[in-house]
Amino acid sequence: MARTARLGIALAAALFAGSARALDVDGTVAALRSLRASYERSPAGLPVRFDLSLTAWQATPRGLVLAGDRTPDEEDPYVLTHPIFRFVWADGGVLLVDAGLSPGEAVGFGRATRWLGAGLVACGRDAFAGIPPASVRGTLFSHLHVDHVDGLRALCREGAAIPVRVSPEQRASGERFERVGREALDELTRAGCVREEPWEVTGEGLAAPGIAGFPGIHRVAVPGHTPGSQIVVGYLASPRGPPRAVVVAGDVVNHRAGLRHDRPKPWWYRRLLVREDDALQAANRALLARLARDGFEIQVNHHVPVPEGAPETPCR
Repeated sequence: MARTARLGIALAAALFAGSARALDVDGTVAALRSLRASYERSPAGLPVRFDLSLTAWQATPRGLVLAGDRTPDEEDPYVLTHPIFRFVWADGGVLLVDAGLSPGEAVGFGRATRWLGAGLVACGRDAFAGIPPASVRGTLFSHLHVDHVDGLRALCREGAAIPVRVSPEQRASGERFERVGREALDELTRAGCVREEPWEVTGEGLAAPGIAGFPGIHRVAVPGHTPGSQIVVGYLASPRGPPRAVVVAGDVVNHRAGLRHDRPKPWWYRRLLVREDDALQAANRALLARLARDGFEIQVNHHVPVPEGAPETPCR
């Protein structure tokens, strides 16, 4: 029975990959540029701050996340990071994007990667400091893999239900790891830790619809890593000139050089671990590279800088 279920999931994933359309890169770039110009004219209500903290990180061989030989401009050593991102409004309201790992889940994740040559995994002691659960007005996910979801458990200990919004693509995805992440959210919902809210966007059908209730926040569906993958674009109020534009890129790439040099993940990763669609991912990389050239700040989840002196403890 289990084998039949696995075959069914694999078939569904293959059918999805065959039917999904690659991004209209030119049209999406134009839409996001237009939004930036619009917000420059009318900046009222935009978030005023963007920051991130690291739930866990681990020195990892570059070859585990990036195909091809190393080039001179690639950072060495590579550190695999698991961040949580925050957009903050003037009244203190917070939108979380992704949640990283809880310490317990980081131990298991780090153990698996150590078999492949990675170092010890460290956990940030203060990853969720300064995020009162009552201030969290919503949570979005680049996709529902556990290393983007499980960190909510740390906030759940504070006693307030965390509001989350799961896109229709994420709710319907049959990809194996995304299904596991969705089940983890459902478990936290049953425990009263998470409260799933309706998925509402403004401008349904547009290249970059807005997230209802969160002015300045937009999403672009980017299936390729998973059927439910999306990037989240936030425009922040600026005292002068165009708004600051931040893109949370999820796992379109896991190493920043994947954008600089248009390189995918290793073949075994995208064939055996997470079955990526190469054509869709190539279009997604092209989109992010174009946005980077236009001054958008691209946040690659698994390759953000680890601050010097960042507080850390071994995960346990």
